[in-house]
Amino acid sequence: MNSFFNINLLTEWVLLIAVQVLVLNGIDYLQWGTPFLFILFIINLPTDMNRIPLLVTAFLTGLVVDVFSSTPGIHSTACVLIAYLKRWICKALGPSDVSATVPSFQTFGRSRYLQYAAAMVTIHHALFYFLESGSLDQAGQSLVKILESVLITILLIFSVEYFKYRHNINDK
Repeated sequence: MNSFFNINLLTEWVLLIAVQVLVLNGIDYLQWGTPFLFILFIINLPTDMNRIPLLVTAFLTGLVVDVFSSTPGIHSTACVLIAYLKRWICKALGPSDVSATVPSFQTFGRSRYLQYAAAMVTIHHALFYFLESGSLDQAGQSLVKILESVLITILLIFSVEYFKYRHNINDK
């Protein structure tokens, strides 16, 4: 990776964390769903990234959001899980040649990218809400929160990716 790429990643990380902490954490759709757009950073990390730096990056990303969201370790845990599963999910849902690829509309195609992102978001949200509830006694409420949050998050991810896709087409 060259320094320009690292600066772009750092900028994207700061922007997504800031939007999450300053704007999205204050949104509770119908008192249930909260969009977690910050996981887009982990979803879009290069598929050829080494496992340890990927897991550390996911942990630190989740930890920063945990600190500002008063969710002690819950986002960190969910982020590490999706980072750990990322390679297998990319192979299962991405294009046949996913090595050395940054997941996006352009590299995966819209349909495959949305399937991949939906799987990552669903895994993150399911673990997050079940850990947050602390037990399976409120499984019904947790499932409603998961469903609403997944739908809102996927809509936001689609919007961001579509904007990036249109921006890249207009630059060419």
